[in-house]
Amino acid sequence: MSGWDAYITNLLNTGFVDQAIITGHDGNTWAKSSDFNPSQNEIKLLIAWLQKPTNEKTTDSLKLCNKTYLPIKYSNKTGIFKCDDQSSFIAKLTNQTCVIGVANESIVDQRCNEEVRKICAYLKKANF
Repeated sequence: MSGWDAYITNLLNTGFVDQAIITGHDGNTWAKSSDFNPSQNEIKLLIAWLQKPTNEKTTDSLKLCNKTYLPIKYSNKTGIFKCDDQSSFIAKLTNQTCVIGVANESIVDQRCNEEVRKICAYLKKANF
């Protein structure tokens, strides 16, 4: 278990994040929940989308774990995505990481968003 696993555990223990992953900007996994397995290519495409300036982001769908999601809200280096099955995820970039939190249909996605943002704020302060 790496030190990064503690961040995943903290996200999951909030009760507002069902699955989570932290990757580098290169798409390599640093830590993840055990049942969450997005492909490296899916992560890389998501990171490339998040790195675009807000005015250049499209509303085209993205895949995560072979499920199709549409962006419903986005800003600088952040996106909230929703799937037809009512699951959603938030992805946010820090200086070195991409943090993704998934909320299933029974979890309020705004609370998932808040928890991911808290972890990202901490990572930014720690220069990650």
